[in-house]
Amino acid sequence: MGKDLVSVIIPTYKGAKALSRAIDSVLNQTYKNLEIIIVDDNVSSSDERIETEAVVSKYKEYRNIHYIKHEKNMNGAAARNTGISYANGEYICFLDDDDLYLPTRIEKSVKKLDASSDYDAVFTGVAITIGEKIKELRFVGKEEDFLFALFNNVGLFGTGSNLFLRKEAVTSINGFDTTFIRHQDVEFMLRFFMDHQATCIDEVLVVKSTNGTNNQPEFFKYLKVKEKLFSDLSYILDRLSNEKKAKIYYTHCNEIFILAHGVLNVRQMISLISKIKKYRPISFKEKIRALLYSIQFNGKHIYKGVCSKKINEVDFISYDIEKNRELIQLIESLI
Repeated sequence: MGKDLVSVIIPTYKGAKALSRAIDSVLNQTYKNLEIIIVDDNVSSSDERIETEAVVSKYKEYRNIHYIKHEKNMNGAAARNTGISYANGEYICFLDDDDLYLPTRIEKSVKKLDASSDYDAVFTGVAITIGEKIKELRFVGKEEDFLFALFNNVGLFGTGSNLFLRKEAVTSINGFDTTFIRHQDVEFMLRFFMDHQATCIDEVLVVKSTNGTNNQPEFFKYLKVKEKLFSDLSYILDRLSNEKKAKIYYTHCNEIFILAHGVLNVRQMISLISKIKKYRPISFKEKIRALLYSIQFNGKHIYKGVCSKKINEVDFISYDIEKNRELIQLIESLI
C-alpha cells in the first residue's frame, strides 16, 4: 500500500465558512499519497467566490492542492464531474465542503480495495452531526443487494462524502448526471451498481455536518426529482423482483405523502392520495389527518405540517459510552 494516488474532490458552493475544516481533514490523513481538487461552483466575482478564494489562498504552499473555478454556478453534479476530469488518482473520493474525514479514512479505504479486485467501491460508517452534537451513527452494513437497498433507502450511505471508488469505474459510467438537482449521488450509485460491486468498512470514518435545520426539501421540486428518478432509471427497477419493486414504491410514496402535509390544498391532497394508494395503503385515520393539514384559510394552512419538527425537538440517539468514547471525543474535537 502507498503507491496508489487518491484524488479527493471537494465541490464548494457558498461553503467558505467550513471549507478549511474539510481541507484540513484531508491534509491530516494518515495516507499521504493524495491530491485535493477544489471545484469552486460559485458565480464569478460574487462575494462567495471572493470568500472561497481567500480560504484557498491559505493553502498555496501545498502543491497537491488544485483549485478549479467555474465561471457560473453549474450545480454539484457538474462540479464533481469537473473534479473527475482533473483527477489523476487510481482512486477517487468526494468530500462536501461542510463534511470531514476522520484521519484513517483514506488509508483504510485504499487498503480495503487493494485487497480485492472484485470491488470497485468502499463505504464506511458515517457520523451525522447537528451543530456540535452527534445526532446519529449510521452504518451501511454488508448488503448483498446494494441496488435494491439504495433505491429503497436513498439515505443509505449517509452522505455523498461516503463515496470512495476506483477511477476506472467512475469514468465507465460517465460520472454524474447534471440534470438531477437532488438525489445526484443516488442516481450515480444506482447506475454504478448495475455493473460494479462494493464492500464496506464497519467503522465510522466520515462525518456529515447538517446546518441545524430539518433540511426539508421544497415539495413540488422534490416531487419532480422523484418522478425523474423513477422515469430515467426505470430500466434498473425492471431488473428487480416484483416484491422488491413494491417495497421501493411503498417507501418513496410514503415519503412523498408525509412531505405533502401542510403543503397541498385539499383538492391536491385528494388527488395525491388517489395516486399513492395504488402503491401504499392509506388508512382512514391517515386520510383524515392529511386532509386536516390541507385545510387553508386566506391562503394559509390552519394546521402546522407534521414535518415541521424543530431541531431542538430532535431526539439524539443514546450511545454505549464506553464502546464509542474515543470516537465521540475525536469527532467532537473536529467539529
